[in-house]
Amino acid sequence: MDAKSLEDRVTLLENELRGLPGRVGAVETQVTALTEQYVQFRLEVRDEFSATRALIAKVDMKVDALSVEMHTLHAIALMEMQKLYERSLNQSRMFHEEVIARFKLIERG
Repeated sequence: MDAKSLEDRVTLLENELRGLPGRVGAVETQVTALTEQYVQFRLEVRDEFSATRALIAKVDMKVDALSVEMHTLHAIALMEMQKLYERSLNQSRMFHEEVIARFKLIERG
């Protein structure tokens, strides 16, 4: 009974293993295809990262240029504000002197 049982088990095992070479070949084909896809994916990702780095570099350059321009415009604005302040101060002094002069005229009256 053990021999027959062993024989039956070997037969079952042989039947199960008959399709094994074909299945292994199919797995090898799929692994090869996945490997090719992975290599292609890596190339695409590397290219996209390179493009992204280049774009970031361009943006950085533009930001730097805008920063310089903003500092220049800020300096110009400060100079203009200073001129306007001085002009306003001069006008205020002139108006003050004029008011003082009118008060003197009124006092002499």
